[in-house]
Amino acid sequence: MVRSEKIKTAGYLISCASVALLGVSAWPGAEKAGLLPALLMGMAASILGMACRWYSYEIERRNKAGGGADRR
Repeated sequence: MVRSEKIKTAGYLISCASVALLGVSAWPGAEKAGLLPALLMGMAASILGMACRWYSYEIERRNKAGGGADRR
């Protein structure tokens, strides 16, 4: 059986790929309108947000496995 952590991780990786593909498709229009920095910052923020959520699941998983102590 597939563990939920693996499904969450796969979902976040797919979302990151989606952000990259959407960014690539929007690149020419953003470049012409002078909005390329905003596009890049938006892509980076989205991927960073997904990474933070994934990391929070990893912390929860480790806490469950390790008896509840928050290890940093």
